[in-house]
Amino acid sequence: MSAASYLDFAITDWQAIRHLPWGLISRFGESVLLLPCALGICGWLRYRAADACVARWLLPFSAAASLVLASKVAYMGWGIGSAKLNFTGISGHSMMAASVLPVLAFVGTPARWPKLSVAAAVAAMSLAILVGVSRLALHAHSVSEVAVGLVLGFGVSVPFMRRGMPRSPAPLVGAALAIAVLMAMPVTGIGGASQRLVEIIATYLSGRDRPYQRGEWTFAETPASCPRPACRREETPSGVEAKGGRHGLGSNPQREQPAKSLSMATGLFRQRIHSRRTRNPFPGMPSCGAPRDQSRQGFASRAPTP
Repeated sequence: MSAASYLDFAITDWQAIRHLPWGLISRFGESVLLLPCALGICGWLRYRAADACVARWLLPFSAAASLVLASKVAYMGWGIGSAKLNFTGISGHSMMAASVLPVLAFVGTPARWPKLSVAAAVAAMSLAILVGVSRLALHAHSVSEVAVGLVLGFGVSVPFMRRGMPRSPAPLVGAALAIAVLMAMPVTGIGGASQRLVEIIATYLSGRDRPYQRGEWTFAETPASCPRPACRREETPSGVEAKGGRHGLGSNPQREQPAKSLSMATGLFRQRIHSRRTRNPFPGMPSCGAPRDQSRQGFASRAPTP
């Protein structure tokens, strides 16, 4: 068992974390919720005339978001990934949580309390890590995908949090209100809106009728042994769960091979039974598949002579 598969199995089978509300924790990494917060941070910094901080925040964040989108489109559209690492695209939830939440907590604390700012940033980083663990507990991503997303997100947020930048509780309060309103909206399907949009982009660019599913690879690799099928909960374009993979609908060729082998074995077994029934081991006796008149001729030929 590889290291990534062992971590998948250990995290998803740990009894102590099964009862946590992973669905609610995972929503703190939704792009629909955190992208407005990121734009709000840029607007507030621009309002405080901190143009250098805006560029230092917006450019790395845009690059990280583009890299996440490119990795997902590459796999969904062309099947480019790693079967050994079980990697099908960077976790967007992990990247968004690790890049936005610490910055939001750091900027939202008063500058006259530097220790409180550091504590708030550390707490937000812990929440981001918890969001990454929730993606594993929900079988939405593998360990490699979550790890790359967290490293990429922290690479955006940690260098940005410096002394001397404008800070105020206003952006934190505004972001909290925006998240509360979006999470309380009685609209279904908000959580998977970004995922469905990526699927539409990938299928349009690649010309496929459906996106690649987890387990389908363009380049033949030896997949890592996994005791449990990871990443089973993702919404398809029609809103139905794809229990065999992450992306879209369609059958899996690897799952069709056992069915084909079983049908071939059944056909060979029927042919062998039929050949045994029609074969006559005794030349003088009538066979099971012989016509009735031939059977009578066989008995007549064996009739004893007076």
